[in-house]
Amino acid sequence: MKLRLILIPCFNIIDTIATLYLLSHGGTELNPIARWMLQWPIAAALVKNVTAVLFSICCWKTRRYIASRIFSWMVFIPYCILALYYICVFFLLHIYGA
Repeated sequence: MKLRLILIPCFNIIDTIATLYLLSHGGTELNPIARWMLQWPIAAALVKNVTAVLFSICCWKTRRYIASRIFSWMVFIPYCILALYYICVFFLLHIYGA
């Protein structure tokens, strides 16, 4: 569980960096709350990443409860998939120079 809770903020940072990069190159944020927050990119990145860290800390403090383990998996799996997606996309963009 410890590694999972460390990786959640790391994956969140990858998501934040990729989102800001793609938005600066003509992309669109599909999440309406994030789209509104991205009017202030630094504040949005800060709130997003602090939330991920706080979530991980809360899950660690309550790790003896099954709900905490379930919630941590519910956040970890989508962020892991998203981070791997962004890594693949940027790797392919780097190779093909698009």
